[in-house]
Amino acid sequence: MKFAALTLTILLAALPRTTAAETASEHILRAEALVEKNDLDGAIREFRSAIRLKPEVAKIHFELGIVLKTKGNLDEALSEYRQAIRIEPKLAEAHVNIGSILDTKGDAGGAEQEYRKAIRLKPGLAQAHANLGSLLRKKGNLDEAIAELREAARLDNTIAETHRELGFAYGLKRDMDGVITELREALRLNPNMPEAHSGLAEALHAEGKLEAAILEYREAIQLKPNAALAHFNLAGCLREKGETKEAAQEYDTAKRLDPRMQTSAPIIVTKPKP
Repeated sequence: MKFAALTLTILLAALPRTTAAETASEHILRAEALVEKNDLDGAIREFRSAIRLKPEVAKIHFELGIVLKTKGNLDEALSEYRQAIRIEPKLAEAHVNIGSILDTKGDAGGAEQEYRKAIRLKPGLAQAHANLGSLLRKKGNLDEAIAELREAARLDNTIAETHRELGFAYGLKRDMDGVITELREALRLNPNMPEAHSGLAEALHAEGKLEAAILEYREAIQLKPNAALAHFNLAGCLREKGETKEAAQEYDTAKRLDPRMQTSAPIIVTKPKP
């Protein structure tokens, strides 16, 4: 597992060269090694040991917050990120990570405030724009969402999730060309996103590209076999193509996975579950 934020080199550079600092550095090195081995509990212990020795280094709190969040300890992660901001108020990345946790906990308003704070502090932080854009998409503020996601992609065009979210936003505006362009780019960067395959299939079907849509639904199902809606929409495409036997099998699979799917016509949606 790689750290998703500031590097160990930066962390160590932040520590004055004292005996206590050197000892703290040793704990940080061990924590890094334990994260690489996916020993999150061990990494947490080592970061906490470093903090006991050097409690006023913001980036140690920040990295501990990342590990705690990865482990699912959201409240503890929030506490560490807030400690980091108390020590270093301009640490924009901590605001992004707080926003992500608040969004997960259902506090969309708080999350939006944190993302906007991060952007004010560091306008070139792509992840802040991407997270804000995704949140705005879910709220239905599509024009601003697209603007934020485009800015995120301009700043860093290598993040598949940014293109996926941009494709979903275009889908809600019924811009099928935009959906197809962005979801294809997302899948070029990361082909293992079943929701992106399904969204691309829906757009291709809407554009009359039946064979291509069927291929994308099959890719989505291969990655996520229990995706009832993908089976259901694939059944509709197969029925449209005249392959009624396989269509019936896919309908049966969809209804087995989700008994609510009882109609005989496909449901085409472009908004995935958040």
